[in-house]
Amino acid sequence: MGSIPEPLPATRVSPCRHCAGLVVRDPEGRPIHTSREYACRDVWGVLTGTHAEPPPAPRPFGSAPVRRRVRSQEPGSFGPGGEPR
Repeated sequence: MGSIPEPLPATRVSPCRHCAGLVVRDPEGRPIHTSREYACRDVWGVLTGTHAEPPPAPRPFGSAPVRRRVRSQEPGSFGPGGEPR
């Protein structure tokens, strides 16, 4: 008979961002599925090309969204009053 696997340390459980399986941290701090596999599997059990990864942390409430800089227009492309030509 096989030996009983050692339980994973108690950590935060979250869904995998790739396969929706449950993910915890192994003793070395790497994400691992609760099925004790690093690789993700699809609904039929076939290995996919991704590994266990928890979703990104949510943005704190009230924080400003990241603003992207708009590329400046070529000189002279604006008419009087700052309106585009």
